[in-house]
Amino acid sequence: MSGMQLTTFAWRLASLLVIALPLSAQIQWSKREILERTVGPVAYDSARDRLVLLSSPDAIFTSETWEFDGNAWTRRDPALSPSPRTGHGLVYDALRQRTVLFGSASGANDTWEWDGVNWTQRTPANSPPFRRGFGLAYDPVRGRTVLFGGLTNVLKSVTYLSDTWEWDGANWTQINTPTRPPGRGYGALGWDGVRQRILLFGGDDATWFGGGGPRNDTWEFDGSTWSQHLPATSPTPRISQALAFDSARGRALLFGGLAGGNALADAWEWDGTNWSAVSPTGVPARFSAALAYDTRRSRLLLFSGSSTTTYETFGDLWQSTGTWSRIHGALAPGPRHSASVVYDSNRGRLIVHGGSGTGTYDDLWELDGVSWNEIARAVRPSARARAAMVFDTRRNRAVLFGGELPGPSNETWEWTGTTWIRALTSRSPLARFDHAMAYDEARGTTVLFGGIGTSVLGDTWTFDGVNWTQRTTPVAPSVRANHALAFDAHRGEVVLFGGGGQGGQLLSDTWVWNGAAWIQRQPAVSPPARAEHALTYDPLRRRVVLFGGGYANLDDTWDWDGVNWQQRSATALPTARQRHGLAFDTRARKLVLFSGQTFSPNLSDTWDLGPTTPAESESYGAGCSGSAGTPILSSSGSPWLGDALVFSIAPTPQLAPSMLWLGISSTLWNGIALPLDLSPFGSSGCSLFASIDAELHANSSGTTASASALVPVNTAFLGATVYAQSLVIDASANPLGAVFSNALRLRLGSR
Repeated sequence: MSGMQLTTFAWRLASLLVIALPLSAQIQWSKREILERTVGPVAYDSARDRLVLLSSPDAIFTSETWEFDGNAWTRRDPALSPSPRTGHGLVYDALRQRTVLFGSASGANDTWEWDGVNWTQRTPANSPPFRRGFGLAYDPVRGRTVLFGGLTNVLKSVTYLSDTWEWDGANWTQINTPTRPPGRGYGALGWDGVRQRILLFGGDDATWFGGGGPRNDTWEFDGSTWSQHLPATSPTPRISQALAFDSARGRALLFGGLAGGNALADAWEWDGTNWSAVSPTGVPARFSAALAYDTRRSRLLLFSGSSTTTYETFGDLWQSTGTWSRIHGALAPGPRHSASVVYDSNRGRLIVHGGSGTGTYDDLWELDGVSWNEIARAVRPSARARAAMVFDTRRNRAVLFGGELPGPSNETWEWTGTTWIRALTSRSPLARFDHAMAYDEARGTTVLFGGIGTSVLGDTWTFDGVNWTQRTTPVAPSVRANHALAFDAHRGEVVLFGGGGQGGQLLSDTWVWNGAAWIQRQPAVSPPARAEHALTYDPLRRRVVLFGGGYANLDDTWDWDGVNWQQRSATALPTARQRHGLAFDTRARKLVLFSGQTFSPNLSDTWDLGPTTPAESESYGAGCSGSAGTPILSSSGSPWLGDALVFSIAPTPQLAPSMLWLGISSTLWNGIALPLDLSPFGSSGCSLFASIDAELHANSSGTTASASALVPVNTAFLGATVYAQSLVIDASANPLGAVFSNALRLRLGSR
C-alpha cells in the first residue's frame, strides 16, 4: 500500500471511531486480587456454604471482602464496604441469613451486615460503646448475636469492660445480669450446643494485666444470667484464643492463644462439664486465629493467626474432623524486601525466593496467576536476601546466584520446577550481594554484573549452565551495586540502568551488553539517578520497563525503546518502594510487581502493569488448498500505533502474484454476508472472511509473498478492529485460478 493509499484508508477508518485518550496515559497499574496474609474473624454462612472474611491488608486504605467456598478464596466487590479495620467481630446470624460485623480497633462501634451480595450499614437506636478485644458469638436458639466485654484506653488508662449486649437484627440491647464475669479483653466467646449456652473462656483483666498472666475461668450465659463453671481440669491461662462448637462431635473446641508472650498450639474440648486436652494437632502455635464450623462438611475451619516466633501472620487454613489437616498453606508470602523474583515462562509461574522481613528467609513461593503456593523442599538454598535470579528459557530452570547469608555468597543454585540443585562449577564469580543478572536469550547465557563483595564490584560474568566465565572488555560500566539488568529480546541486548556507585553515589547511566562488549547509550531523556529499582522486559510492548527505587521515595514508571527513555503516566500507582521484584507474566500478558520496602514497613502486595488497550492479532477461518499447499497469512508483531506491520503469505507457487486486503468488517461486505463461500465461483473450499476496503500490493520472493503497512499514530484508531486476508494466483488450483488464505483479526493498540 502506498503512503497515499494508507492515509486514505486511515481516515476512512478514523471516521468510524471516537477519538481516544492521549497516548501518555495508556498504560495502567492494577492491584492483583490475591488474599494477602491477614488475621481477622471469619464467619460461616450456612445458607450459602461460604466462609466470610473482611480483610484490611493495609489497615488504612482498603477493606476487602473474601469468601471461601470449600475449594478456593474469591474476592467479592460490593458497591459499599465497611471502612478498613482490624479487631472487629464477625458472626453469622442463621435466623436472618446475614453475617453480622461490629466495631474495630480503630475507634468504630458501627454495625454492618453482609447478605452475600452487599454490605449494609445498620443504624440502631442503641449501640455498645467503642471497645477492642471484645467477644462476639451467635445464639441460634434465641436468634441473637451476643457481645461481651473488651477494653478501652483513655489517656493511657485501661478500662476492662464486663457489659453484655445483644443484637436482634434491628437494635442493640444491654442485658443487665445479677452476676457477670469480671471485665476482660481478648477472651474467647462461642456457642455451646450441648448446653445451649454462650461460652466464655479466659482473657485478660485489670487484676491480672501485667501482674501474673491472663485468666483461665469458664462462664456460661443463658440469655439472662451468667454463671461460672469450676471444671476439674482447665486449659492454662491465655488470651486471644479461638473458640467454636463442633456440632458433629458435640464439643466446643478451644485452640491456641497467647500466654507469657508465647503463642500456644494446644487444643481443648468442652463437653458442658469439663475441659479435656486434645492430642497434638500438628497446627503451628498461634494466637488471634479464627475458628468456625462448616455445617455442610461437618468440620471445623481454623484460619490464620500470628506467630510469636517469626512475628508474622500465617494466612493458612486448616480443617478438623477429629484430626487436623491443612487445606491451604499461607495465602501469600509474608512482607519482605530483597527477594529473588523471576517468571517461569515454561510452567506459567512467578517464582519468589527468600528475602528479608522479620528475619531472612529460605522459602520458595510460586504464583500461578490466581493463588500463591509455598513449595517446601528438604534440599534448598540457605536463607538469603539481596541475591539475583533469572529464568533460563533454554533449559527451563531458574538460576540463583549469591546473596547475603548474612555474609556474601558465591553459590549457584538452580530450581527445575520440582527440585533445587546446587551447581558445582569449576569457576565462580567472587561472593557478593546486591548484584544484578539477566538471561541473554539470544546467546543462551546468564549475564552478571557488579555487586558488593569485599568492595563494590564492576566485573562481568556469563554462565552457560555448566560454568561461569569472566568477560573482560576495554569499556565497561563503573563499579556499582543495587543496579538492574534486563534482556531486550527485540534488540538482542542486555540493558543496565543506574545503581549505587563507589561511596553510594546514585547513577543514571544506561548501558547495553551485546554478548561481546558493553556500549554506553546517550539517551536524550533518562530517569533520575537511583538504586534499588527493578527492571524487566515487556515482550508485548517491546519495551524495557523500570519502576521505583531511589531508596523508597520513587513510584515512577519508565520505558526504554532502545534509543530513549520515556516516563509513563499511570493511575493507581503502587506505593513508592525499593528492593522489589518485577517480571513479565506471559499468561496474563502483563508485568507483575511483588513486595519491596517503603520507608519503614516491608510490603507483600502484587501489582500488574499493562496497556489499557493492548494490540492483538489472531488468526481465524481456514485457507483453501492450492498447488503449493494451503497459504497461511501471518503478521510480524502486533498492530501497535506507529508500528510497521509486515504480512507474510506462504507457501505460494514460485513467484506467484499475490494480494492482500484490509477490511473493517468480518460480517458484511457491500451488502453480502460474510463469510462468503467461494465454491460457486470456482474456488472450491475457499471463503471470503474480510471485507475488501483497502488493498496492499504483495511482493513475491520464491514461495513467499509479503506486504507491509504502517499503523498511523492516530488515537482515532485506538481499540479499532481491522481484518486482513490474502489471495494467491494459482492457475492449476481450481477453475477460478486463485486460492485464499485464512484471515487475521487485528485490534489496534497503544503502548
